[in-house]
Amino acid sequence: MKSKAVVDADRLRFPLQWRKWKAGDSFYPLGMEHHKKLSDFLIDQKVSIADKDILTVLESNGEIVWVVGHRVDNRFKITPQTKHALTFKVAL
Repeated sequence: MKSKAVVDADRLRFPLQWRKWKAGDSFYPLGMEHHKKLSDFLIDQKVSIADKDILTVLESNGEIVWVVGHRVDNRFKITPQTKHALTFKVAL
């Protein structure tokens, strides 16, 4: 599990929301140019049912920025054009 995420701060819209994931959530996993349902992503990552029950996401303006402990959304990744980065860190 990844306890740290670094994202392009200029793409964020505040306030951010940290919440439990819910059915119907989707995001653009880092490295992918199309969206994926979070439930399918969790199956692909072989996340246990117990871990799914406590899984959270960080959200900006209705878009998932980070599936906490797993993957950053591709739309918020660091690029050569990034001027400001923001690091999130959680104890897992």
